[in-house]
Amino acid sequence: MNKIITNYKYLNGIIFYIIWYACVYGACLNFELLGVLTGVILILVHFIISKKRKSDLIILGVYLVIGVIGDWLLISTRVIAYPFVTYDIMTIGVPLWILMLYASFAITVNHSMVMIHRYPKTCSFLGGIGGAISYYLSARIGAIILPLGWVSFLGIALYWFFILMFSKRLHDFLVPIPK
Repeated sequence: MNKIITNYKYLNGIIFYIIWYACVYGACLNFELLGVLTGVILILVHFIISKKRKSDLIILGVYLVIGVIGDWLLISTRVIAYPFVTYDIMTIGVPLWILMLYASFAITVNHSMVMIHRYPKTCSFLGGIGGAISYYLSARIGAIILPLGWVSFLGIALYWFFILMFSKRLHDFLVPIPK
């Protein structure tokens, strides 16, 4: 167990991608619960292993709020759309699997995303492109719709650039918080 914790940033990245695949493929199969349950289980595992539980929990809460508001704005401006949407008063039309993706992203800020703390502009630029590619691939398999084509792609890249820049600031703000 000690070895796992020492190299946790790698396991943390793997956890993120397992949740991503479960959420996206669950969504394209209209089986949203696959990603949500996978995410809940793996995020609980994260909190059992993590040495930074308090700041991880704060970041998780912040990103769930960002996920609801940010995705609602993306939906409202027709940058993205979802073929299968869980409408709920708490999520204002944002699918639960998308919120699980924000939650899984949030648990990487203190762990597998450590490079962003050294090179925030470069990582945010590349992450913005990577985020847009992720949405594009999700659209290709039918989990989401990009109604504006390349404009959607560019909007998502810009959106994730700013989210990653914010991640660096949020991490720096929370660093003094003890375990």
